[in-house]
Amino acid sequence: MDSDDDSVFARLFTAGFVRLSTLKAFSRVSDRRQGPVRGSGTRLGYVVKRVKASLADLAANDVYLGVGRGRAVAAFVALLTFSDDEDLRLKVRPTHREYLRGLFDAGKLRTSGPWADDSGAMLIYEAADLSEAQRLLDNDPYRTAGVVADARLREWKIVLPPAE
Repeated sequence: MDSDDDSVFARLFTAGFVRLSTLKAFSRVSDRRQGPVRGSGTRLGYVVKRVKASLADLAANDVYLGVGRGRAVAAFVALLTFSDDEDLRLKVRPTHREYLRGLFDAGKLRTSGPWADDSGAMLIYEAADLSEAQRLLDNDPYRTAGVVADARLREWKIVLPPAE
């Protein structure tokens, strides 16, 4: 694969849309093919076809590939209720957000954010199982500092958006 292909596949793979086997298959085909990457019957056409096949396969098997992991993971939703100590929350927030950024960059956090009234937050983790998701939540600086008064963690089965 050339560097442009690597970049595209790196983004697709880390976003969880392409399996490692697809990357390997494309690598073998693109090594044999030369020429432009646009249009039907070219490398790009092959990429689109393989990505769609991968998405259909994942949807059919209720599997979501985690960010950059090449392994099946599940989504877990954490619903947090904050304590009334706003000063503590604001003091710990930079560390909390740095922790979440690290999880996001590592492919362990899909999304997160506080409720509009700042009474709590929702986080969606990607983890192999409930115990891993619980460890991610327990290691959050908000949790260790006592900012979180209550937390509920549930596995979430994603239905929409469907894989195309």
